[in-house]
Amino acid sequence: MRVCLIGEFFGQPDEGMRKISLTLAEKLKSGNLQLLLIDIRELINPRKVFMIIAFKPQIIHYLHGPTLRSLIMLKLLSILCKKSKTISSAFHPQFTYLERNLIPFFRPNIVLVQSDATEAIFKTAGCRTQFFPSGVDISRFKPISHKEKMRLRLKYGLPEDKFILLHIGSIKEGRNIKLLKHLQDSKDIQILVVGALSVGFDIRLKMELSSRGIIVWIDYVKDIEEIYQTADCYIFPTISKYDSKGRAIANSIEMPLTVLEAMATNLPVIATRFGALPRVFNEGAGFYYADNKEEIKKAIDQIRNGAIIQTRDMVMGFAWEELIQQLIRIYEDLTN
Repeated sequence: MRVCLIGEFFGQPDEGMRKISLTLAEKLKSGNLQLLLIDIRELINPRKVFMIIAFKPQIIHYLHGPTLRSLIMLKLLSILCKKSKTISSAFHPQFTYLERNLIPFFRPNIVLVQSDATEAIFKTAGCRTQFFPSGVDISRFKPISHKEKMRLRLKYGLPEDKFILLHIGSIKEGRNIKLLKHLQDSKDIQILVVGALSVGFDIRLKMELSSRGIIVWIDYVKDIEEIYQTADCYIFPTISKYDSKGRAIANSIEMPLTVLEAMATNLPVIATRFGALPRVFNEGAGFYYADNKEEIKKAIDQIRNGAIIQTRDMVMGFAWEELIQQLIRIYEDLTN
């Protein structure tokens, strides 16, 4: 089967969409597929479009977004490649209220959705949808012993005697990480925020967090699994927000990779009911939903008082190997 993947394939894997693009490309190579990878930044190059046509793809899968522009591009490619089927992954949809009315004119063959809200938008537009979650490398992100945790804290210059509360993601207002500064007041808690360098950051927000004693790193950490392993708890404070035109302004994909990676490390997780999370995870076994700082502090107290943590068990079904097989079955269903 010939599959053309359109996504982000250049740069460090320190951002959710790019990480998904690179992972899917790597994992799909092991299947019985012929792959053509096209970076979204190259689609304006006519030579790349001719390359897609010459490849004669049976599947054209647009991984990034979607936006109205990406749906239009998919529709044009389906016209140029007459026998191809088109797929749009809705990891981080961006549509104004007006653009939502135009979706029916540029429907792909199927939209892979994550949150209930996004699925409702596409179903209203007459699109065929299917739930497809984000995945995690369970062999890379895994729990370690207390002794190894202390060794890693020494390696990264982190305090050995404090409860480390971790967040990984872009340092931007849409991430709602300003909430974290209200949690750094406790002397025995240390908040660590690791931001992606490739997507830029809000310097004022960084300074505001740092001024409250929060450790903020903005860099690409190759062995990011070790950062999870230094922590005692992971927090995801991002909330679903939209601007006046209806566009999502939360700086996160709808099923955040960092939450899955923290759970695979068997960290307790405190999260908002963001995106796909309430669709796939129930509260319990070390997974807590919290809408404000009081609920966050209550969850932290429960964790520190010896709550049973079994979050790794909750994500075993989201291993990339299993999801790749699901994706291949979707491809086969469309082509058959």
